[in-house]
Amino acid sequence: LSAEVRRKNVGLLARTFVDGGGLELLVSNIGRLEENVEAEAKGIEDILTLMEALLDLDRAGVLQQTSDNGDEEENKSVSVVALLCKQTLFLSWLFGRIEKKNEIDATATAPTSPVVLKLHASEVLSTILQHEDYSMQRCGVKLSCLPKYTCAFDDLDVKPAAISKSSKNDVEEKDEKVDGMEVLLQSIAVYRKADPQTEVECEFLENTFDALAATLLREDNVENFVEYQGIELMLRCLREKVHSGGGALKVLNFAVSGSARSVSEEAATNITDGNIKGVNDAYKKACETFIQAGGLKVIFPLFMARKGAIPC
Repeated sequence: LSAEVRRKNVGLLARTFVDGGGLELLVSNIGRLEENVEAEAKGIEDILTLMEALLDLDRAGVLQQTSDNGDEEENKSVSVVALLCKQTLFLSWLFGRIEKKNEIDATATAPTSPVVLKLHASEVLSTILQHEDYSMQRCGVKLSCLPKYTCAFDDLDVKPAAISKSSKNDVEEKDEKVDGMEVLLQSIAVYRKADPQTEVECEFLENTFDALAATLLREDNVENFVEYQGIELMLRCLREKVHSGGGALKVLNFAVSGSARSVSEEAATNITDGNIKGVNDAYKKACETFIQAGGLKVIFPLFMARKGAIPC
């Protein structure tokens, strides 16, 4: 078979799987698998691998080329990322897995160890958040108010026995959402003073920075990033001259460059009396916070090419 025919066949198979509810089935079942059981941990790894493969096929345009009638409108289909964000709680599960503390030593090298699964989850999360459908706000919500992941097989009738009425309401309200922005910032904060000790930790940190930077293309995420003192955390990483400084610099670039993007795309036609109309308030607030936190004093030595100031 020619490469084109193989490509078309793979796209047809993948699209049939997606259209048949395969994504919902995978996400519903991943929550019932236990990492401390080798066979089930392998199942989690396989699901993440399959999700990653579908995302790669979607990004390559393979899933959009499954029709024989030549009709472009027929060939257009909703992206895998859009389906995951709109029809499943996969993002919430990924954030929950990244936030989960490893129960074994971080140097574990088993193919399905918790450390490896955490790394794989960060890779898939980064791929989803960097997709244009999410960054352009075509799907998904801001990270601070993601719905809590629930498995279809969870026993929702089981309630805590000894909880007062008031505290019970507080717990239920807290459990209604997952704060993805807080999860990303806390994952980075671990390395604000120290370098990653293993290659796996280093790769996980890079994936986390990529995911965080991509989320800041959305104004609603920038608001929470500033509110949670994300700018101060990034500047702390730069001041400490640790490995996380390089990623922190990239995140700061995304956080404060939105206003320039707004000017070029929206506000260029709305300049009156010397004032720029249409600059997004969230990015403007990010720039102000950056200045107030002493950001210029931190980044100017980088422009002056002082070797000791350049992050790793």
